[in-house]
Amino acid sequence: MMITSVIQSVSQHMCFTMSQKVAMKVRSIVAMAVFNKLMETRLAVLRKTSAGHMLNLITNDSQKLLDAVMNFHFVWFAVVEIFTVSILAILEVGVSAVPGVVIVFLLQPLQASMARAVVWLRRAAVKYTDTRVQLLGETLAGIRLVKYNGWVDAFLRRISAIRKKEMQKIRLSSYLRASTSSIKDTVTPLASLVTFATYIAIHQGKFMLASKAFTLLALFGILVRVFSIALLGVQSVGEAIVAIKRLKAFMEIPSGHGQKRLDATEIHNEKAGNVVCLSDCSFTWESVGPRDSTPIILQDVNLTIKEAEKIAIIGSVGSGKSSLLYGILGEIMRVKGVNYAQQNIVYVSQQPWILNGTVRENIVFSNKYDAELYKNVVSSCALEVDILQLPACDDSEIGERGVNLSGGQKARISLARACYSLAPIVLLDDPLAAVDSRTAKHLIEHVLHGLLKNRTVIMVTHNKMAIDLCDCVYSIDNGRLKLVPKEGIHDTTDSKLFDQNHEDDKPTPEPGNTTNIHETKITSKGNTKNGKITVVEDHTVGEVTMSTYKAYAKAGGGYSYFVVVAVVFLMGQAFRVMVDYWLSVWSDQTYNLKSWIYIVVYAGFSLIAAFMSLFRAILFTSGAISAAIKLHGQMANSVLRSPQVFFDQNSSGRILNRFSKDQEITDEIMPITAQQMLENMVGCIGSMVIIAIFIPWFLLCIPPFVLALLYFGKRYIVVSRELKRLDGISRSPIYAHFVQTFQGIVSVRAFEVQSRMHDQFASLIDTNNRAYILFVHVSRWLGIRLDFCAALCVTVSAALVIFLRHSLASGLAGVVLLQSLQLTGYFQYGVRLAADTENYFTSVERIKAYTELPTEADPKTKEGIIGEDWPSHGEIVFESYTMAYREDLPPALNNLSFKVNAGEKVGILGRTGAGKSSLVAALFRMVENQACHGSILIDGVNIRSVGLDDLRQRISIVPQDPTLFRGTLRLNLDPFEQHEDNAIYEALGRVNMLDKVKSLGSGLDSSISENGENLSVGERQLLCLARCLLRRSKIIVMDEATASIDTKTDELIQRAISEAFTDCTVLIIAHRINTVIDSDRVLVLVEGGRIVEFDSPINLLRRAEMESSGPWKMQENVFASMVAGTGPLVSQQLREAAEAAEVKRFQKGGTLFGGDS
Repeated sequence: MMITSVIQSVSQHMCFTMSQKVAMKVRSIVAMAVFNKLMETRLAVLRKTSAGHMLNLITNDSQKLLDAVMNFHFVWFAVVEIFTVSILAILEVGVSAVPGVVIVFLLQPLQASMARAVVWLRRAAVKYTDTRVQLLGETLAGIRLVKYNGWVDAFLRRISAIRKKEMQKIRLSSYLRASTSSIKDTVTPLASLVTFATYIAIHQGKFMLASKAFTLLALFGILVRVFSIALLGVQSVGEAIVAIKRLKAFMEIPSGHGQKRLDATEIHNEKAGNVVCLSDCSFTWESVGPRDSTPIILQDVNLTIKEAEKIAIIGSVGSGKSSLLYGILGEIMRVKGVNYAQQNIVYVSQQPWILNGTVRENIVFSNKYDAELYKNVVSSCALEVDILQLPACDDSEIGERGVNLSGGQKARISLARACYSLAPIVLLDDPLAAVDSRTAKHLIEHVLHGLLKNRTVIMVTHNKMAIDLCDCVYSIDNGRLKLVPKEGIHDTTDSKLFDQNHEDDKPTPEPGNTTNIHETKITSKGNTKNGKITVVEDHTVGEVTMSTYKAYAKAGGGYSYFVVVAVVFLMGQAFRVMVDYWLSVWSDQTYNLKSWIYIVVYAGFSLIAAFMSLFRAILFTSGAISAAIKLHGQMANSVLRSPQVFFDQNSSGRILNRFSKDQEITDEIMPITAQQMLENMVGCIGSMVIIAIFIPWFLLCIPPFVLALLYFGKRYIVVSRELKRLDGISRSPIYAHFVQTFQGIVSVRAFEVQSRMHDQFASLIDTNNRAYILFVHVSRWLGIRLDFCAALCVTVSAALVIFLRHSLASGLAGVVLLQSLQLTGYFQYGVRLAADTENYFTSVERIKAYTELPTEADPKTKEGIIGEDWPSHGEIVFESYTMAYREDLPPALNNLSFKVNAGEKVGILGRTGAGKSSLVAALFRMVENQACHGSILIDGVNIRSVGLDDLRQRISIVPQDPTLFRGTLRLNLDPFEQHEDNAIYEALGRVNMLDKVKSLGSGLDSSISENGENLSVGERQLLCLARCLLRRSKIIVMDEATASIDTKTDELIQRAISEAFTDCTVLIIAHRINTVIDSDRVLVLVEGGRIVEFDSPINLLRRAEMESSGPWKMQENVFASMVAGTGPLVSQQLREAAEAAEVKRFQKGGTLFGGDS
C-alpha cells in the first residue's frame, strides 16, 4: 500500500508539472498572439475594438486556456478509471452494484448540463467584464477631465450598472457550481442506498458483510470523485472553447495588410525620384465594401512628392488632413488607386505619444545614443530650458502620457524623437499648434530647415511662416486634395497674419548660447529621486493580514453571517458522519431492526446531509458574491476619488490589473477554493472525532502527522504567498506596456519598432512566467510530501485496525478505515487549499489596498454654505495662495493675490512652468496638501468649504487635450441627461458641428469610438466646447481650447464664445496672443508661479512704451516683449486689436480695468 501510493504520487506530480509547463506556454503564446495582432492591425480596424477587450483576452481568456490544458487530461483519464472502478464494484458484490453504478452514470448528464449552463453564463458574464474593464480604461485615460467636470458619480453609476449585470451572471453560475457540488455529495449515499436495497432484495432480506459494504462505499466515492474531476475537465474545456471563439473572432479581424505602402509601381517611382506617390487614391475608415455603400473620406487623391521636398497640408476641421497622413502610412483602407511610399517613414501625431520613461528615452527611442546628435536635436527642438527645469534633467521621468508636461513640451519631445531617428521621410501632424510664435519660428528654422533640411517633410499646419517656406501647399476640401498656388495660399488660410502668435515658452536662447548650457547641464543626473514620477507598486511581505480577512467578512455580510456559515458547515459534516455511522450499525445489525427501517434512516440521513451540503454551499457563495460586489464598488469609488497625483504616479495598466485579474480571482476563483477549504476543515474535524471514539489509540498518530503537515505547509505558504504576490505585481507592467503600445500603435509602426516592442512584451511575460513556474514547482514539492504523509497515515491506521480486529466490530472497523482514508485526504488537500486560499487572498489584499487609498475632499457641500444658483456672479479672488504638488517640491504657485471681477474675460499667459495649468488645478481643487496655503474665493465663498462635485459641476473647462468616451454623442455632451435635444443641437450649431453630427447618421445617438477616434482632434475639441456651452456655468476656463482648430473656425468659435459667455467670467489660457488680445485683462505668470503683470492688454503695452522712453523701469514688461517678439508688422496689428477691443468695451459702457498688477 505504501509503495504503490508513493509511486502513484511521484507519477501524478510529474504529470501535473509537465501539464502546467505546457499550459504556461499556451498562455504566453496567446498573449503574444494578441500583441502581434495588435502590431499588424491597422488603425482603421483597431477603432472597432478597445484596449480593454484585448486586455481581457490576454488575462482572463488566456487563463481559461491554461486551466483547460491542465484539466483536459482528467477527461480521458477518468474514462479509464471509471471503467476500472465499475468492474471492481461488480466483482465485489455482483449484479447488485449495477443499479448503483447506473445511478452514478445517470446523474452525470445532470451535472454536465449544469456545467454547460455555467459555461453559458460565463460567456454572458465575460461580455460585461469586457465592457466594464474597457469603461474603466477609458475613465482612467480621461480621469483629469472626469474630475474637472465633476463626473465621478456619473461614471461610478455607469460602472456600477455594468458590474450589476456582470454579477447577475456570475451569481447564477456560482449557485450552479454550488448545486453541482452538492449533487456530487449526494451521489455516493444515493448509489449506495440503491445498491444495498438491491442486494437485500436479491438475498431475501440479508444485508451484505461490513467489509463489502464499506469497500463498495469507498469504490462509489472514488467513482464520484473521478466523475467530478472529469466534470471539472469538461467545464474547463467548455470555458476554453468560449475563450477560443473570442480569440478566433479577434484574430480573424482583417489586419489591413492588403493596404501595403509598397506597390507594383515601386521601380517606376524610384526611377522617377518619387518618395511618395498617391495616384487616383480614395480612402475610407470603414471596411471596403460596395463603392456606393462605403463612406469615402478622401477621394481621387493625386500626390507626388520628390526627395527632400517640404509639403504643407491645410484645411478646415475634419476635412481629412490627418487621414491623408494615415493613408500614406497605410493605416486606413484604400478603396482604389495606387499608394506608393518608401520605407523608413516616421510620424509625429497631433496628440503626442509619450512613453512612460525619461526624457532621453523618449527622444532616443529605439536608436543608439549619440551625444552629438542628441545635443543638436534637443537644441533644435528648443528643449534645453525645459529640460533644465526638470529635477533630474533629461533623466527625469515624464510619466504615462507625459502627465507632468505641457502640450508644447510633449509636442517638441515627439518632434525631437522624429528628428533623432534620421528617417528620410517625416510626417508631422500639426506640431506647431502647441507652441508659441517664437518657439514655432525656432522650430521652423532649426528643424524644418535645419535638421530636416535634406529630408522629405509632409506637414499638416496652419502656421503661415511654415507654409511660406514649403515647396508645395495642398488644401483639402470636401475630401478632395488640390494644389494651392503660391499666390493663393494666404487667401486659403486667412488674411490675418497674427493667428499663430502663440505664447507658451519664453524666447528660446540664441543658438550660440544654448550649446554651452546643453553641454554642461541637460545630461546631468540632477536629483534622480525627484525625477521619478511612477512609484513602485505596493508589495506587502509576510502573511496576509487579519485585517484583510476581516474586511472580506465584513463586506460579505458581517462576522455574524460567517459564524452562521461555519455552524452550517459543521452541521452538514455531522450528518455526513451519521450516514457512515448508520451504515456500520446496519451492517452489524446492532439494533436488530427490520431492513426497511435501516433503509429509511439511512436515506433520511443522506437526504439531510445532501440538503445541508447544498444549503452551506449557497450560503457561503452568497456571502462571497456580496463581498466581491462591495469590494469592487469600494475600490472603484476609492480609485476614482483619489487625488490626481495617484494617477500620475500609477500607470493605467497597473490599476486595471486590480480591476481585471485580481477582481476575477475575488469573484470566482478564491470563493471556490475557500469553500473547498472549509469543507475539508469540517471534514477533518468530523473524521478525527469518529476515529477518536472508536480507536483512541489512533489519536497518538495524529500529532506527528499534523506536525509534519504544518511544517511542510508553513514552509510552502511562506514561499508560495510571496510568489503569488510577485505574480500579481509582474502582471501590471504587461498591461501597462500593452495599453501604451495600443495608444501609440501608429507611431510604433511608423518608426518600425514592432520588434522592439515585441521583445519588451515578451520579456515582461517571461518575468511573470518565472514567478508562475516557481509557484508550480513549489506546489509539487508540497504535494509529494503531503502524499507521502497521507500514505504513511493510512498504513498506520490499517495496521491498527488489524491489531485491534478482535475487539472492534467489522462495521466500526470499516467506518474507521473509511474515515482514516478521508482524514488523510482532508489533511492533504486541506493544507494545499489553505495555502491556495491565502495565495488567492493576496488579490483581495491588493483590492483592499485600493479601497483604502487617500481620497479627495467630500464631494457634497454642507447645507447652508452655498445656494442653488451659486456662483451667481462669477467673481474670483486669490488671497496669498501658494500651491506645491508635493511637500518636497518647490511651489508651483507662489503667494498669488489677485481678483477677477464678475463677467471679466481674462487671458492667462506664461511660459511652460510658470503655473498656468497649476492655476487651473487650484481653481478646481485638483491639488490639496499641506504645502497649499491661502484661500480662493468665488462670489465670496471659500472654495475649500464647497464640496468637490458641487464646485466642479458649477464651473466649466474646455481642456487642451479633448477627451471623449465610447458611447453615444449625447452621453459625451450631456452625461447627466439634463438638457433637451434642441438645446444640444443649438450648442452644436454654435461650434459649427451640426453638419458633422448629421453626417454621422444617427444624430445624438451616433456612436463615438474609444477616445473619440472616429473624429478628428479638432472635432473633438469643438465637441468639448459644445459641452461647455451646454453647462451654462458662470465661470468658464478655456485651456488652449482652439489649438487644434484652423484660423477660420477659430474666429467663428471666438465669436460664439463672446455671444454665449457675455455675462460669464472667462479665463483663457492660450498660445495664440490674438486669442487674448481682446481680453479685459491679461495675467502674466513667470517661472515659480509669480504674477508679474495684470492689466488690460493696451495698458500693458502703453506702460512698456512709457518706461522704454523714460529713464526708469518699474517692472518687467513681459507681455509687451511677447507682442514685440512677433515682429514689427504683427505686433502693430496686435496693438491695433488691443485698442479696438478697448474702444469696444467703452462703447458698451464698461470701464478700464487696471492697476492690479
